[in-house]
Amino acid sequence: SKLRKMYNLYERADIISIVSDDVKDCFVDKYSNIKGLSNKIVNLKFGLAPLDALHILPSKRKDRDNICITIGYNARRNQQHLKIIKILESSIDLSSIKDRIKFIIPLTYPENIEYIKEITDLTNNSKFTYTLLTDFMKDDEVAKLRNKTDIFIQLQETDMMSGSMLEHIAAGNIVITGSWLPYSNLEKLGLVYWKIDNTEDVSDVLFELINKFNSCNELIKNNREIVFSNYQWKKVIESWINVTLK
Repeated sequence: SKLRKMYNLYERADIISIVSDDVKDCFVDKYSNIKGLSNKIVNLKFGLAPLDALHILPSKRKDRDNICITIGYNARRNQQHLKIIKILESSIDLSSIKDRIKFIIPLTYPENIEYIKEITDLTNNSKFTYTLLTDFMKDDEVAKLRNKTDIFIQLQETDMMSGSMLEHIAAGNIVITGSWLPYSNLEKLGLVYWKIDNTEDVSDVLFELINKFNSCNELIKNNREIVFSNYQWKKVIESWINVTLK
């Protein structure tokens, strides 16, 4: 079985890299029978290439009357685009400010034609303005998208660590994510973002954040430096080298 193959692989491994304490706890619980497992595990952060491009972009001007909201970061159903869009569409509050907001949905990978068509059909009949991105984006283009965004909605069903979310945080964006996702390490670093317990709450929280746009931006003012100091490759590469040469 696949589980047995993974068990054998982890048993033979000298080092197992895990990105967060939440994932580590789940992993240790699942493979607790492996002898000396805890001694094999190291917590290594991945560097994020778009941060270098983001770092040199000029600071954006915050305009509470022209707010750009990005939903998800790829074309997988795990991102829950259809559910989120339907919840946004049903919001009377958001409808009242539809001229102040626009949505971007990055669908640049994987090539999921059927799913992208479903999203296209749903947004074509919308009261809101949506832009769907389907062409491959280089690191500098990814950085410009992060910089253009004001609010990022990240409500995928499962994850371990989201590089895209960290890039949005580094760009000075307000982030809405799910409390069910294993991001406690980010809170330990002092990053400020908004968590919801149910996807159905996204429209109410989004409307509240837009109404408190200026004060929310004040709350996240330290986020940018925290991400750059912890997730640029030049900051994390030494730990990878030390483990590799161990």
